[in-house]
Amino acid sequence: MVSGTGNASSPGAQLIAQLAERLGIPHDLAAAAAGVALQFLSRQLEAGTFNEILDHIPLARTWLGQAVQGEQQAQATNPLAGLLGQVAGSLGGNLGSTAQLLAQLNQVGLSPETIGQFLPTFAGLLQQHLPPHLAEPAAQKLQTS
Repeated sequence: MVSGTGNASSPGAQLIAQLAERLGIPHDLAAAAAGVALQFLSRQLEAGTFNEILDHIPLARTWLGQAVQGEQQAQATNPLAGLLGQVAGSLGGNLGSTAQLLAQLNQVGLSPETIGQFLPTFAGLLQQHLPPHLAEPAAQKLQTS
């Protein structure tokens, strides 16, 4: 079994399998990128909404942990990666958050071309796997970034 994908019939495993297939990337990379996007959403959505998302897709907690671990490893092996994230974050507002999200997606291994496809694809998959009251605000935050 691929790390971070869990039981193949779980909503989280299905989401990662679909994401990997649509983007033509390995499952581990899809899970890491999903974790980065969730990290972004954790800062953009109300805490209650974000926690409900995690409750609906329990594997999302694993992806989130992988994203944090990957970010720490990237900073340890390449201090410039951490600096880039800090500079992006210092831009402030949505611009800073978006720049930081894009930098982190690149750090986990997505190419610039794949990053451009990732955000709308992930947003669309969230809409398929979550109830509308959770999917709509999450997709909106991802699509405006």
